[in-house]
Amino acid sequence: MKPWEAIGMSRASWYRHGKPTKTPIRRGRGPFSQRNMAVGNHVSLRTQQRMDRIMEFDFDLWSLTIDGNIKPAQAERIIADPVKYYRFLQWHTARLDLTEYVLWTVTRQMDELEGLYPKRRAPLGIRKEQGETVIYLPGPVPESRQMADC
Repeated sequence: MKPWEAIGMSRASWYRHGKPTKTPIRRGRGPFSQRNMAVGNHVSLRTQQRMDRIMEFDFDLWSLTIDGNIKPAQAERIIADPVKYYRFLQWHTARLDLTEYVLWTVTRQMDELEGLYPKRRAPLGIRKEQGETVIYLPGPVPESRQMADC
């Protein structure tokens, strides 16, 4: 019997998988698949996918969702909108005292320099036009509007 037939796969698949000697774990079936993580966390698959996207984008926002301060759907809306994300960063830094703020800023900058954060998807406010990147930053929020949002 041929080795690929012994583990129940086609010859082409056997070569693509690097000539395995036993059947590889199918995608989405491993112990850390999103489905198994969702079952372990007692949430739906969609909520687990949201949590994974939030964790990739911003660890601080993810930790707030884990603690139950923000719902995953709200956090996903925050990362989808550059204005809301900018407001979140302002709100989060205002919560920290000076020492925590400095440590948070330095740690975040060092991690970004060392490439520890995964590549972030460009938020909606960044567009590429004729070879140059244009970033649309939100202007400062007027004091009257900040009070209305609270």
